[in-house]
Amino acid sequence: MSADLGTGPAGPVFRPVVGRPATEDPLVASLVEASIRLTKTGLPKVAVLLAFIVLAASLKAGSALLPLYAVAVTLIALMFFFLAYSSLRVPLGARRRLVREPVREVVLGGDDLLETRRSVYVRLAPDSWHRMRLGSVVRDFLARERRVFVLGPDESGRALVFLPGSPVGGLAKTRREPPRGAKPVSALPWKPGAPKDDPVRPWFATSSVFSLWSPRS
Repeated sequence: MSADLGTGPAGPVFRPVVGRPATEDPLVASLVEASIRLTKTGLPKVAVLLAFIVLAASLKAGSALLPLYAVAVTLIALMFFFLAYSSLRVPLGARRRLVREPVREVVLGGDDLLETRRSVYVRLAPDSWHRMRLGSVVRDFLARERRVFVLGPDESGRALVFLPGSPVGGLAKTRREPPRGAKPVSALPWKPGAPKDDPVRPWFATSSVFSLWSPRS
């Protein structure tokens, strides 16, 4: 069984099949497997590349190209940290186990979507909260949609979280409760308009590329 196209205010949207394991959806399962392959093969390749550039920079200590080496080392080091952090927070084996779980649709009530100054908190289950540090755009998107699709959480609090319309699940390490002072996010009505005027669209397009490799805790 594969995911289907539900119908939203703006037309057909992707939605996983609720109540069935995500392994039965070739799109979702293949994207999770792709994130596993990228992390498994990417870490050693990035480590070798980083070592090579550091060695090259050390051999050209007085070169005019040294600032370029510094930029390259910084970018590749960030990439290495990014992959290593995602692997530690949500290990590859945990991702494979989660994708065998049935998909749950979580409808967000008034107290299930909270915000602080820098984060949005989504209740995935009793005593299980997912923090998203993606700014006001994702807050307004969830305030409008009021639902997410979830695989997990497992016994360690790890989960895959799908926003409505996206086949790419975000890696999550949940917490037992939101911070003190978190306030409910009020529901937003759907306002029809031109796609270019919707701030969610560009965010949605770019964030989908990185969601599977970016753990959110």
